[in-house]
Amino acid sequence: MKKFFLLVVLAVLVLGFQHSPAVAQNAINGVIARVTQNGVQLKNGMTYRWAEDVRTTLANGEGGGWTDLQADDAVRLTMNRQNLVSSLEVIGRDTGQRVERSLTEIKPVEGHWDVEKKITVAGRVFEAAGIMNVRASGGEAGMRRIVFSTPEGFDALEVWVGFRGGYGKGKNKFVIQGDGRTLFTSPWMAEGEQPVKANVSIKGYTGISLISSGDEDTYVDTAVWANPMLVKIPPSKPIILPESIGDIPSPVPNVVLPPSATSPYARWLSPPMNSRINRDTPLVWQQVDGASGYLLELQAVTLFNPADANHQSRFLTFPFPANMTAYTFNVNRMPKGAWRWRVHALSDTGFLSETNSWAMFTSQ
Repeated sequence: MKKFFLLVVLAVLVLGFQHSPAVAQNAINGVIARVTQNGVQLKNGMTYRWAEDVRTTLANGEGGGWTDLQADDAVRLTMNRQNLVSSLEVIGRDTGQRVERSLTEIKPVEGHWDVEKKITVAGRVFEAAGIMNVRASGGEAGMRRIVFSTPEGFDALEVWVGFRGGYGKGKNKFVIQGDGRTLFTSPWMAEGEQPVKANVSIKGYTGISLISSGDEDTYVDTAVWANPMLVKIPPSKPIILPESIGDIPSPVPNVVLPPSATSPYARWLSPPMNSRINRDTPLVWQQVDGASGYLLELQAVTLFNPADANHQSRFLTFPFPANMTAYTFNVNRMPKGAWRWRVHALSDTGFLSETNSWAMFTSQ
């Protein structure tokens, strides 16, 4: 009798698990228009946000991250119950006329670095890297620089920067310059921190400088420029967002502010932080010198009406040309609630810099 009872309990448990609701896994196919650290926009105009632990599989079957994705990649998105992207698979990539040449194969005109193959930084393996041993002495920060003549026909420089550490306990910062003009600056990086990818336009520059700077705690520490690649980018088709993207207010034309002389961030200017608005209001940011355009992220984080939870305009991403630095928020077309927004400055090949912090306002 006891054995029969245990069999019945086991059958009930099995049937219960079989009929328990599973996490929704909806597949969406599309072609990438733009990609950010928060999500991906497809060429059909739809924008999808990343889940916390999104899995990315590249065309060669290897794992990767959002920085490895490219415009025009054909992808398959798998969505979870919250309609967030839980996994992304690149199912096609048109390399077109894209040409790559490693900077490690080119002789510098100034400075020196050591070239290493199959180098590991913070658990990530790279094919090749230029290595700089940054020294500091007497409490003064150290610096190493290497300069290359820019070969003709290349549009961009892509490189991962990371700090492998050494004898000291310092931090390192990476700077890329074109003819003396700063194109990229990393945050201060310590040993063990994940590498950061830089992607800068080098069109129009005759010389490219790579600079590694250590703080006063640096002592023979190793700065890594991994997979430094000169890239010739194939011509791309213009991205046209369809009208079906939703009730989206138009950008404000002819609002051009003086470029920032000291900051690569597209800082928000108005409305003031934590403003309350009840009429159409321009969101205005500061123009960035050298930017080829901007990417605006706009999100409703708290809703006054729960029925707006799936509103098509709750999470939005918009590209703008370089001559537009404002966007009209239409209070009648958008959900009421607390909103946040920020702006990325773009280069010809990707992000010109890190984004600014979120600005907040409330639509009433």
